Amino acid sequence: MWENRSKTMFISGLALSGLILFQMSMYAMHMLLGWEIKHNLIQFCSRTAAALGLSSLVYGLDMLVLYTILSLILHTGRQVAAFRPCLPEP
Repeated sequence: MWENRSKTMFISGLALSGLILFQMSMYAMHMLLGWEIKHNLIQFCSRTAAALGLSSLVYGLDMLVLYTILSLILHTGRQVAAFRPCLPEP
């Protein structure tokens, strides 16, 4: 019983974090490459803050999104580099 609950909680957390990461990635592509996206939670928050006159919050949100993505890339690269010596040679 506890195993099923734990598995459900783990999968739910993983799905939610994956969804947020996907939203952040799409927003970053919108910022950097000018992609037009219709439905994005981060873009909605950014537009709402801009409409309320909180431009500093918009810049902070942009920095948070870019920092999160760059940090994810950096930490993933470090983990791959640390794991590489453990792989058997062909």
